[in-house]
Amino acid sequence: CIICSNVPLIIIDLINLSSMNVDVENETACVQSSATIGQLYYKIAEKSKILAFLAGICHSVGVDGHFSGRGYGLLLRKYSLAADHVVDAHLIDVEGRFLDSESMGEDLFWAILVGGGASFGVIIAWKIKLVTVPQTVTVFTILNKWQYIADKLDEDLILRAFLRRLVDATAKGKRTMQALFSGLFLGGVDRLLPLMDQSFHVLGLVLCFAGFQKRESRDVESDYVRLPIREVALEGIYESAKMSEISESKIPFRHRAGNICQIEHLVVWAEEGIEASQRHINWIRELYSYLTPYVSKDPREAYINYKDLDIGMNNKGYTTNYKQASIWGVLTLQE
Repeated sequence: CIICSNVPLIIIDLINLSSMNVDVENETACVQSSATIGQLYYKIAEKSKILAFLAGICHSVGVDGHFSGRGYGLLLRKYSLAADHVVDAHLIDVEGRFLDSESMGEDLFWAILVGGGASFGVIIAWKIKLVTVPQTVTVFTILNKWQYIADKLDEDLILRAFLRRLVDATAKGKRTMQALFSGLFLGGVDRLLPLMDQSFHVLGLVLCFAGFQKRESRDVESDYVRLPIREVALEGIYESAKMSEISESKIPFRHRAGNICQIEHLVVWAEEGIEASQRHINWIRELYSYLTPYVSKDPREAYINYKDLDIGMNNKGYTTNYKQASIWGVLTLQE
């Protein structure tokens, strides 16, 4: 039992609840809550070459938090969110009852797919509906001005953008910006190239999926973009398909339509010490502040599964208040 702000809390370790079963015939899978999405992908691939699940690209993320935060992934333009394909869940409530989606009722089932499952009970397992994909998919990286057409592409194609500030070691520490756009296409290059030729002038194909490095620290914030960001604004950093077709009433998620893209502000550092950490945290806060005019407003929205510790920050010490902490829900849930 841990005491924080004079309130007793219990931490339950579910690390051993990581088994899963894939039913190819019915195109479903049952996965316990401590499995990672990488383990789920591997298990599905063992059973079928044409079935998949539409979760994220960070393979070390646990399915429990990913599903209950709706779950973005590279198949979202074709099939929408991970939460839209959850068909059942097993949960133990505060009274010790073992509940499934039917016995917990529609309201609670909705809640665990919207507001973070751990807020409402201990989720033991999930049942998900798998989706079909071609035996061949194409992963690539491109560099171009994409934001005017990224949300209007073929639903089998999704693009993710990365803007990185780099230091040129050969030019006495001069800095530059690198823009990379990674994508996944549900099909082969023969179908992809004609689609890309319609909209892009430059195309380079490489294999690209990122992972974590040892002994790295990171801080993250997020935004939603509704209008293209002007080129001059992007320079200043240096100094929706199936999603929109699904009603918000099915699985509450207000960001389905009206957004061009979502921005994840991420800073990673390997230096040790409070001074280094504060320098990097200050940098990402300055970037977040700089982008204020170009992203969603009233309120400025955020994605629930990107844990921005600046949102709804509690007071240091032993006192806090609901009004201050509730800012997190206002910006991330918006329901």
